[in-house]
Amino acid sequence: MNKRWRLFLPLLAGVVFCLVTGGVGPAAGLPCGAANFEIPLEILGAGLSSAEDDPFVSPSYRFMPGDFIYFVFQVSGYRVEAKPKDKEKGKEEEEEGGQLHLSYEIELVDAEGVSLTTPVTGVIEDETSSKDKNWLPKRRVSFQLPPLLAAGRFTLRATVKDNVSQASATREFPFQTGGHELTQSAALAVQRFTFYRTEQEADPLDVAAYRAGDTVWARFDITGFKTAPGNRYRLEYGVAALKPDGSVLFKQEKAAELTSESFYPARFVPGILSLTTTAGLIHTEYTIVLTVRDLVGKQALETRHTFRIE
Repeated sequence: MNKRWRLFLPLLAGVVFCLVTGGVGPAAGLPCGAANFEIPLEILGAGLSSAEDDPFVSPSYRFMPGDFIYFVFQVSGYRVEAKPKDKEKGKEEEEEGGQLHLSYEIELVDAEGVSLTTPVTGVIEDETSSKDKNWLPKRRVSFQLPPLLAAGRFTLRATVKDNVSQASATREFPFQTGGHELTQSAALAVQRFTFYRTEQEADPLDVAAYRAGDTVWARFDITGFKTAPGNRYRLEYGVAALKPDGSVLFKQEKAAELTSESFYPARFVPGILSLTTTAGLIHTEYTIVLTVRDLVGKQALETRHTFRIE
């Protein structure tokens, strides 16, 4: 048989099928003109916003811990399940169209693929008609980022499945978070220990120097601790202040106990301490000894930090 005829026969068969079925091609819900062309399932018109209905954020935008992320997407290339013929309708009254059956899952993950929040799942089951041939279903979802999330790079992953054609499509949307810049630590560690003038002060002191009678404030982050089921952590820390000769000026064995659980394992836990000095302290350098205990991981750590009375 001539090669050109061999190539033409499948197309001819599709035309004959369309004539017999009254204009609906072999692929359910697609018009006959598209019956022999595979249109891929795609996620289109998608992006992340910092507020509902706002423009999509730029790649350099940084969400902050606890912020909401808003995501919108559309789907193209889906198939529809043909409507059953209505015997009471005449041929002229019969409309092309059908039912679409889509399902989707949207999740936020870190660099190791761990989910930040519970994934959002849903279905799209709408009826279409001949007037909807260019219509793209649209959905919106939102997430709240965990409050104890260090600065880093994360990904929103969107997956859509067409339950008529069994096709699926996945797209990933990288995003960044601001907040605490921390180093990953496998063992218990204290990071970002900084002194402040007051409890509410936003910027740390360049030089940790106070007057006698002032209150010394410090903040720090605890990392590298272990977690129990439910991502529960149990931490406690004690504080001591030493004079230059090593004698104890102040000591509190258990200054704070920190425990909580969360869907996403906390990568750090913030701590704070304060020490009110006396008016009679001599002008010299003093040392704060911070002792941190991880009650789940059975770890302990002691760190030392100096300040001056001037």
